Amino acid sequence: MNRQLKMGMWGLGLIVLVAVLGPVLLGRSPHDFSLAQALHGPSLFFPMGYDEDGRDLLTLVLYGARVSLLIGLVTIVITASLGTCVGALAGFFGGRLDELFVFVTDVL
Repeated sequence: MNRQLKMGMWGLGLIVLVAVLGPVLLGRSPHDFSLAQALHGPSLFFPMGYDEDGRDLLTLVLYGARVSLLIGLVTIVITASLGTCVGALAGFFGGRLDELFVFVTDVL
């Protein structure tokens, strides 16, 4: 297997693992805040610091990564499903419909 492909797979796997398990391992909610800690810089237990509302930025980023991965996964599933249906229709009917689908795909 290609070395770059392996590195990419490991990198993506690490991102997914951190996004899925990170909030569980941190044990903090993105809704927890402390106005006394607002805009404090990074520390040992809060490596990214706090935002203007006193929320832990690392926790916010990890919860945001979960949402981003979910949106990406849903997009991939929908796109693959539509592409499979269009390809099956083009293959089954052929002729003009196939040419139309090829043209539309080329334009996109």
